[in-house]
Amino acid sequence: MAGPCEYVLTFKPLWRVLSLYAAWPQRVTKGGRLVRSGCSLRSVFTGLGVCLSCWRSWEALVFHLNFHFQIRDVPTRLLNLQYAVYIISLGIQIGFIRELPGNAAYAARWHDFQPELERVCGRRMRNDSLRKRVKYTAMALCFGWPLAIVVLVTLSSKYSPITFGEILFQAYVTTVFTLASTSWRMHCAFLRNACSMLGDALDEALLREDLDRKEVMRLERTWLKLYYMVNAGLRSITTTTFLDIVILVLNYTIVSFNVLYVIFNGFTILGVFLIFAGLLGLVTLTRICDQAHRINEELGGRPRQALATIRTYGRHRDTVGELDMFRLILRTHPARVVLLGFLPINRAVLGTLLVTMTTYLIVLIQLAVDA
Repeated sequence: MAGPCEYVLTFKPLWRVLSLYAAWPQRVTKGGRLVRSGCSLRSVFTGLGVCLSCWRSWEALVFHLNFHFQIRDVPTRLLNLQYAVYIISLGIQIGFIRELPGNAAYAARWHDFQPELERVCGRRMRNDSLRKRVKYTAMALCFGWPLAIVVLVTLSSKYSPITFGEILFQAYVTTVFTLASTSWRMHCAFLRNACSMLGDALDEALLREDLDRKEVMRLERTWLKLYYMVNAGLRSITTTTFLDIVILVLNYTIVSFNVLYVIFNGFTILGVFLIFAGLLGLVTLTRICDQAHRINEELGGRPRQALATIRTYGRHRDTVGELDMFRLILRTHPARVVLLGFLPINRAVLGTLLVTMTTYLIVLIQLAVDA
């Protein structure tokens, strides 16, 4: 039975590599034995991030030493600060890549759990739309960015290695964000589908009058496994979403600097490209954070309440009112994740953050124009 990280293996080798990176971890075990490992692409992306970070750091240092004491205009100082933001953002991205949902143990648990889930529910998990999403995302990234870079470099009259470096950096950033967004949506979809399937099976079982103790124990065991899977997934989502919010602020700052670059240097192809790439990163990160909020609201308390329902039914079959109460809680209980005790993930916070950063952008532009 194919696990959640295996359904992408029917694509061509290019889709296979990118899909494994974008969707699930690259190790699958069978009977406790490692049968396949494909962890090279994550290392390649991490190494590329380190190389680009070192390159940008050296560029910023040389630029600062050569020009900072001779040129005092606003664009130069902003460019130095922009390089610093690039370096910080790349460092966080490296940590972000390493926190992608699911390590080898998590993938192995899904690989062993999915057949049992389908057997209990009596139907298979359908992931055709997710498979197509990964395929088209990989196709767009593989053919779109190289074509965009070739066109921009060809049309740019002021081509230089610096220009190519800027385009390569933004292409890398947007690629990582897009793959991560696809990964989160697939991760959330798997958790949601599993809870929905098992919830329907639980409702059907509780309506039967001939439900024996063995079936109750099997439902309880399956929900207990799903409870641990959901908790592990939500912890990973919480950790990485906090990094996403930090990157969101830094990326918004980069967009602000790119707008100033266009104001002072005119609407060049490079400037417009940088603004477009930054805005695409903002939209992607906002969708990731919103998806994290949705999945926590939907699944935060559902497995725990389902276990309470099953155990109540198993011990007190005649307590119909208590059973109905637990079933109502199972359907309506909201959950909310709070990061570090003070930052809830919801749309209101994201909206406030974007309004604040927009005000920050306006102030930056005003100061630059006045100077």
